[in-house]
Amino acid sequence: MAVIAAETRKRGDCRLTNGELADVAGVSVTTVKNALRAARALGLISVEERRLSAFRNAPNIVRITDASWRAWLRLGGGGKSAPRSPIKQKYPETSEQRKGWKAAEGQRAARAALRRDSCRSAPGRD
Repeated sequence: MAVIAAETRKRGDCRLTNGELADVAGVSVTTVKNALRAARALGLISVEERRLSAFRNAPNIVRITDASWRAWLRLGGGGKSAPRSPIKQKYPETSEQRKGWKAAEGQRAARAALRRDSCRSAPGRD
């Protein structure tokens, strides 16, 4: 629900798919579906399903309908930081971040090679 609140505060409603919500929140898609179902039953949100064809759907639009929750978000509730979109987390945005990302990849490879070499030369492994 925090991810939906952050998206609503940024864009006015939440148009993330259940998979994207699950990725950002760090939970399973089933947990997202159960949370949306419970929030809808409590009258906190409304979910507009957007069917395109028999096998294809656009992302649902989740709107916060609870007046006190909307007022709390309008007043800046929940802090200043919002969870980042899963797409923005995958790839660094600036050249400095990309350099750090490449350096981290190189360090991971070096550590793996060092571990591999140390396992081969460990005593009692001959």
